[in-house]
Amino acid sequence: MMMIRIGKDNFIVFSDDLTGANGVSGMMAKFCSSAVFNHDKIFSDVDEHFQCITLNTKTRMLDGESAYSILSDLNGIITEKGARMGKRIDSTLRGNMEKEIIPFLERNSAIMTDTIPEYGRYTENGNTITQETSLDIAERFRELEVIPLKIHELRNARIESGKVYVVDSRTYSDLERIAEFTYRNGYIPMDPGPLCSMVASLHIPGGRRNLKIPAISSISYIIGSMEKKTFLQLEHARSRGIRIVHINEFSGEFSRTLILRLNYMEHRHLIDDIFIERISRFDSFVLSGGETANTVFEKSGGIYIESLGDLFPIVGIGKIHGGRLDGKIVVTKGGMIGSENIYISILNLLLSGEDGKDRNYTW
Repeated sequence: MMMIRIGKDNFIVFSDDLTGANGVSGMMAKFCSSAVFNHDKIFSDVDEHFQCITLNTKTRMLDGESAYSILSDLNGIITEKGARMGKRIDSTLRGNMEKEIIPFLERNSAIMTDTIPEYGRYTENGNTITQETSLDIAERFRELEVIPLKIHELRNARIESGKVYVVDSRTYSDLERIAEFTYRNGYIPMDPGPLCSMVASLHIPGGRRNLKIPAISSISYIIGSMEKKTFLQLEHARSRGIRIVHINEFSGEFSRTLILRLNYMEHRHLIDDIFIERISRFDSFVLSGGETANTVFEKSGGIYIESLGDLFPIVGIGKIHGGRLDGKIVVTKGGMIGSENIYISILNLLLSGEDGKDRNYTW
């Protein structure tokens, strides 16, 4: 049976949805050839060889045992190939975080931190601290022992298999120290993206790659996230002249920019073959909401996303390969990621390559 090429020189990250997968893959694309595959496409016949691969396990909405089974099978396949691995976690600690790390810890340990400095997000005393809230990481675990560590305690810490160690961090300097410790000792990095990508950079030889945002002329946002922050971001985009159309009112009209809004749980059936045909007129897409992104990509028949970098941390950009949206540019964003003006910033970067300055759009 054919399989994408994976060996000891690869770094593989597992993510439970497509927005997260594309986000961390975009980070890794800065120093390695990187791509995103849905896990059930792992046996695809693909000529291109990628150094870094993120597997979208599509397990965010599954029950814990089903998620465990998928990750256990994938862990067996990748371990046999000898590749190094990392585990991407959700930016709000949702999903089957514990069940999905258990398969990797039979003979290993996870080093976890939950820091994205650009967003004011840091890790302290076993907690994720953001501008909006504080999340106790240990409360998300029932079976595994979770041990908080100060970063200065890493050097002399006794790390035991089968446990998760949550390390304090605030800065990229902290993340680099944790990455070096994790890589040197062969542990599993576990975070929203920065730590996994840093460990990957230690595994992949070479330096930074020159990445260029491709020029596009039209963009469709397909927004299924129902987070409070998403509503604020959408309202800001509307105030700057971006038209918003609900998916059940969309009949294929085309404009240079268009936001298509949906509640995924209520309207996912509308992402069908007709919908894919209608949106294929656009050059590029911004997908927000993990299940929304999964469904659009799968319904289009896409095989993989070749990563072209990230516009902002965990906001990945790539090119779709295969299916009816082949060659189209796609940007993915989690619902809790980004400031109020994130959609305008993405628009500016894609249309003009400028620095995301706020402005009015009246197309």
